Amino acid sequence: MQRVIGDRFSSVIYAYANNWLYRSTNDGSTWQLISSMPAVDNFIMSAFDPNVLYSNASTPCAEMVEKSNEPMYKSIDGGVVWTALPDSENLRPLLIHSFDSDIVYATDCDWFYVSTDGGNSWVQKPDLSPEGLWNKYMAEVMTAVFLDAGEPAVLISNAIYAGGLSEDGSGLVAFSSDGGDTWERITPNIVPAPFGLTALAADPRSIGRIWFTDPQGVWYSPDSGASWQFSADGLEDVAKSKSNGTDGALNALLLHPSEQLYLGTERGLYTSRVESTLWHKISGTDFDQVAIKNIVFTESNASLLYLNTENGVYLVRIEG
Repeated sequence: MQRVIGDRFSSVIYAYANNWLYRSTNDGSTWQLISSMPAVDNFIMSAFDPNVLYSNASTPCAEMVEKSNEPMYKSIDGGVVWTALPDSENLRPLLIHSFDSDIVYATDCDWFYVSTDGGNSWVQKPDLSPEGLWNKYMAEVMTAVFLDAGEPAVLISNAIYAGGLSEDGSGLVAFSSDGGDTWERITPNIVPAPFGLTALAADPRSIGRIWFTDPQGVWYSPDSGASWQFSADGLEDVAKSKSNGTDGALNALLLHPSEQLYLGTERGLYTSRVESTLWHKISGTDFDQVAIKNIVFTESNASLLYLNTENGVYLVRIEG
């Protein structure tokens, strides 16, 4: 495997192997070949309808030298056929509504956009908040929050978190309770900000618990940003000091249903309990010194983690 793509709320996952695209409908137990010549090599998947995929350039806004003018692409048959969406040049999908695959949030690295008709039309979402946050920051990641009420879980008031970076490398996390119409900064408004942002995770079933990583460590708020706790104990070998000037050592962050956090770094996988500030490395593995770029898992098979790395995909069995 070269890469695995999925969503925690779906048992369907996709994988690239030998540049071929495969699909599993049972958490990776069995696989079916979808295409030996996939039209795209990176996309996000709808948990509500795993046949619906959206794709565009995977380059983070902060690393983009110039815009490509490439459209966004969509597949409604699980990656067999891809169609360019109208008026979608330079748009990068960030989040698909978990219970409506036609609602998509995207960015062109200048503004947020939302489509409610599956990408056939787009509405610009200018930031009308007093701070005008997205006039200063480029959105990099977005995640939604849910309430465990009924089956399936119900989305709470279109509540979403977004993380962004400014031109000087400082980061922020913002919260919207109305699907991106208005935004509120929940990280401290300090100039210059003492942190960047490399990964974002939220408790998907409880508004308030939010984590993000910067090059120096992990920040956690249990109360929607009213207070923050920083942890870097145990990360001395991977957390980047301000003096060496290298970002991106802490790349991926996952809140597991077992209340365990998993942190993908440039040198392997670390874990910590939610209530702890101490990180432990999962050692004695083949990926001890491998850069982990992303972590994928499904709640229906939560004991298996897929680690997307620069060397391919590693599978890790965990407890809980």
